Amino acid sequence: MGSIFLKKGRDKLSKNFHPWVYSQAIEKTENASSADVVKVFDSEGKFIAYGFYNSNSKIAIRLCEWNENKKIDKDWFSEKINEALNYRKFLNIEKKTNCYRIFFSEADNIPGLVVDRYGEYYVIQVSVKAIENYIDTIIDILKKKLNPQGIYLKIDEDFATKEKLKLSNGLIYGHIPEEIEINENEIKYIVNLKSGQKTGFFIDQRNNREKIRKYVKNKSVLDVFCYSGGFSLNSFYGGAKEVFSLDSSKDALFSLEKNVKLNGFSQPEVLNGDAFLILRELVKKEKKFDVIILDPPKLSKKDTDKERALRAYKDLNMQAMKLLTDKGILFTFSCSGNISRDDLKKAISWASIDSGRIVKIVDNLFQSEDHPIRLSYPESEYLKGFICFVE
Repeated sequence: MGSIFLKKGRDKLSKNFHPWVYSQAIEKTENASSADVVKVFDSEGKFIAYGFYNSNSKIAIRLCEWNENKKIDKDWFSEKINEALNYRKFLNIEKKTNCYRIFFSEADNIPGLVVDRYGEYYVIQVSVKAIENYIDTIIDILKKKLNPQGIYLKIDEDFATKEKLKLSNGLIYGHIPEEIEINENEIKYIVNLKSGQKTGFFIDQRNNREKIRKYVKNKSVLDVFCYSGGFSLNSFYGGAKEVFSLDSSKDALFSLEKNVKLNGFSQPEVLNGDAFLILRELVKKEKKFDVIILDPPKLSKKDTDKERALRAYKDLNMQAMKLLTDKGILFTFSCSGNISRDDLKKAISWASIDSGRIVKIVDNLFQSEDHPIRLSYPESEYLKGFICFVE
């Protein structure tokens, strides 16, 4: 096992259980190979933690275990996965859904590993090079603990490039049907694990989708970036008088149509195209809505994107505010990891000034509890949202 020593003054976060070590913080390496487990020491030679090393990545080490007496082997992986499963069992998520996250990467103490459940089928996402060496171990553990009918592997292209991953998308155990029916808070969805966004569905919005129901009764609703219709369907369930669903993807809107039929709801008014352009067109037409949901994709993937992304968040929220009726309600989100809750609040504030509307934040929105937020790793809070009353 190789050893890595950190520069003096660059080890505080690591000692406080933050899992990321950037390449600039490394003083020297000894017998350390990429994709291996390494021992990490401070500048005085005191042990800090074990970690997964990748010399090709900006985040050179992903720390995973601060107890020097532990060994990173099959038993260690089994222990961490078991802890995560026990936490989900405690949450009793299955009373609401058969679709949830059972393992959440660094927040559950195995960097680069995500596992989502879709009924009796599971999806693994790998985003750290070293996890490739343990993928067979992980599959074996999941088979023994969960008895899945099928496991599908999905690789994010951005992470594959950054980490130089060799794994690719594909079935790695059992079988996976083309479409799987899941249930969530009394609504049914059809998901495709092979072609859907993320691992197949936006599991992290489960609680927020349910929360919208109390705000939409007899209201007109505009669901922007609707994807397969999570917020649209929950709006119908909550008694909305009309729903407009906007997305640039025809495939997503086709999935929305299937999900609407599956649940026996009325078809929404579908808007297909660029949300930024369509919102402006609706403003010109002086269209008004009582409730608007803004759930855009990740607009900032790296730090150099941040300023541009903040302008985009501001623009989306400004156009939405112009479209809202007096005392209208805005659900607004960011899933960009490097956009903080305060950043999003600032963008909303700019939007309120430029739209000439008074905005009150009445609730904070988060990712669902199967995506825990680890305080020593603030980056685990990637989904931020607010419910706003707009006057």
